[in-house]
Amino acid sequence: MALSESTAWGPQRRRACVCVTLDNLGEACDINMGRWPPGSAIGSHFTATDVLPKLLEDLDGLSITYFIEAVNAERYPEQMKELQAAGHEIGWHTWGHENWGRMPLEQKRSNLAQSLAALRAIDIVPVGFRPPGGVADAPSLALLREHGFSYCSPVASEPGVRFEEGLTILPFAWRHVDAYLIDADLGDFRAAHGDRASPASADEWERILNDGFDAALAGGEQLTVIFHPYLFGADERLWQVMRRFLARLKAHDDVWLAPCSEVAEWLAPRLANRTVVDSRPLA
Repeated sequence: MALSESTAWGPQRRRACVCVTLDNLGEACDINMGRWPPGSAIGSHFTATDVLPKLLEDLDGLSITYFIEAVNAERYPEQMKELQAAGHEIGWHTWGHENWGRMPLEQKRSNLAQSLAALRAIDIVPVGFRPPGGVADAPSLALLREHGFSYCSPVASEPGVRFEEGLTILPFAWRHVDAYLIDADLGDFRAAHGDRASPASADEWERILNDGFDAALAGGEQLTVIFHPYLFGADERLWQVMRRFLARLKAHDDVWLAPCSEVAEWLAPRLANRTVVDSRPLA
């Protein structure tokens, strides 16, 4: 579909939309994946103590969405409060990075209840969810809606944003996830999705990011990108890739850069009665 002059994103009618998002804080993911060294101390992970303060400096002037496991409300409450106070959105990423798609519905229900209680105890009320593993089925979307969520950001099962079970769906593609491409432990996962098992380089990741942005800009589309602090916080080359990408986004005044919650709220009335699904909103 050719770009129409009537196609525009956000209240200022920008040409394209980009949501910069982060996943995972602290030890939760490593513990869940069985790669946290037995007996190692919990509560002083470098992503919370070292990476987050530097990240907040880099994000000055840009609001992002950080999907965080709720267990961190107990382990790193001050860091999470600081993140929210700086104007960033905190989304939910299960209790401790459990694979959402593999959980029975009742387990999802208890995981959600435990998570919301912990988050609300530190005055954080999430409205968005990204499922570890990427998969969210219709019953779990309905569960999220029952508990006040307005959007979900799963892996794309079909092209473009959509409205499902009363939620705005802001999908991502695996190729726009740094961990999917770079984490050496995810080789089998990459191979299962038809990609090479060996990890990508920082240069390859940067090229894929820029290609994704170029495509979104040319097509007037929405793009979701995902960064993981445990990766870029441990590799200065990856951090520089992220910095250059953020600078490139900020240099374009025809792109709507917003946290997922703002995009979802703006999209909801435009998608609710729409039958054609693609990456563009109705103006």
